Amino acid sequence: MSGVEASSYGVSSATTNSRLTGRFGCMKTITLIEPVDMSKPMYGNGIATVVASAIRVMGDRLILVGLTSDEKVHPVGKWCETTLFGRTCQFFPIMTVDELNGKYVKNLSFAIRLIRLWKTVVVNASKTVITQNYLVMWWLARSKCFSCRIFYFPGLANPVLVGRKPGLGKMLARCYDRINLYNLQDMDLVLAAASRAEIDSFRRTWHRDLHNKPIAQLTTSVDIDVFSPRADLEELKKQYAIAEDVLHFVCVGRLAKVKGIDFLIDALGRFSERYRDAALLLVGDGEERESLRRYAEARGLGESVRFLGNLQPSQVRDVVNCADLCVVGSTFEGFSCAMVEQIACGKPLVSTEVSGASEIINNGINGFIVAGRDPQEFALYMHRALELPRAGERSRHIAVERYSEHVIWNRFLALLEEPREQSTELA
Repeated sequence: MSGVEASSYGVSSATTNSRLTGRFGCMKTITLIEPVDMSKPMYGNGIATVVASAIRVMGDRLILVGLTSDEKVHPVGKWCETTLFGRTCQFFPIMTVDELNGKYVKNLSFAIRLIRLWKTVVVNASKTVITQNYLVMWWLARSKCFSCRIFYFPGLANPVLVGRKPGLGKMLARCYDRINLYNLQDMDLVLAAASRAEIDSFRRTWHRDLHNKPIAQLTTSVDIDVFSPRADLEELKKQYAIAEDVLHFVCVGRLAKVKGIDFLIDALGRFSERYRDAALLLVGDGEERESLRRYAEARGLGESVRFLGNLQPSQVRDVVNCADLCVVGSTFEGFSCAMVEQIACGKPLVSTEVSGASEIINNGINGFIVAGRDPQEFALYMHRALELPRAGERSRHIAVERYSEHVIWNRFLALLEEPREQSTELA
């Protein structure tokens, strides 16, 4: 983004740099610790998207601690440099991607390895540190090496309940809540990628354990230069074999139970019965792929539901641009990266009532939020969303004004400057 473009959104790279400058005239550095492959440009899940976004905006002011997929260039256990999105950062690989993928409980394995290498990590780490990983946060709560420890909730739901191992999660959920809330007290700044309403609800539910600990909203951001409306739709539809005479709905996300893909398949069936032929394009992969394929076939929708798998960001943008409407059927979301990317592409949205939906969607303006999980009702609002005037234009405006990367990360830097006891929320 150029300085002129950024200024029109109320921020600029100069603003970012000035906020990174401390009172003694030197640039603040921030150590970012996440179980993400930092040896190459990352994309895919929400955590990787956040890391990529932070690097694009704050770049070489970040010190990265994470994973490597290339030990020859970025050896495990040694400080080195990594260049991502044109920015060069100090980088400490904790372990390889392949090694972590072979572990049953990945977050725990990453945290254990971090602790083992801790003395080497803190040699070059800055005094400000941020993570979205709750096990890393628990360790930081015990560490005295940092003057500013930041935990950034990727969503306020209990992660062990909505993760890939729900059976194990049910056994550990109460334990997680108690330990997590206890360790939050030692964080200097707590952020959440969640709606204001969900943050308020979380604070009311856990007010005794939080002890008035402030939680600041920091929503998901989007690269508005990558995720933008495309004019060459005819060519794109040919490239992705998307028929012109059929309506196409797109859902982007991991193929997991919490994403409610089966619900969207049911809604597609109701829509096709009542209105006209339509297809559902699923971008993403996951443990439910084969069961969802069978689910669609059993309902006579095998030809109408296409599984596109994991795509690179530019391909996700292209497929979203080809859609007539984007849909979300989740039972849980943090502050959905996919939803913000979709409105940045200038698309209307229909979503279930999940965190962030009420701030991304203006009901009846750029889409609809559907309470409850009735496929027939959801199909009705899909139909209504297709008839909204200028819905795409309004979606794009919301994305640019509220969720561009420079807007969000300048909020973060502004929160760093606030007195800790006053950091509650930056609107």
